[in-house]
Amino acid sequence: MSAAVVDFVEELVTQPRRQHAFRRSAEAYVADSALGTAEREAVVSGDVGRIRGLLSEHSPVREEPSALIVILGFEPDGKGASAS
Repeated sequence: MSAAVVDFVEELVTQPRRQHAFRRSAEAYVADSALGTAEREAVVSGDVGRIRGLLSEHSPVREEPSALIVILGFEPDGKGASAS
């Protein structure tokens, strides 16, 4: 990752004061950052896909899509299973 992206993400994740400032005005918060124009636009847009794309451009780790199926079963009477 580029140093600007690493610093931005680290500060935003670890410092509550920065999180509050970002929530108040994302535009003002990123204006004071070292992010480039495209990076700022991605963050301010709030579009998760753009932000993930931005981070993936600077990361050696690549996501691999996979499927996960979760099946929950409930008994009709709602009593649940009993142990004997």
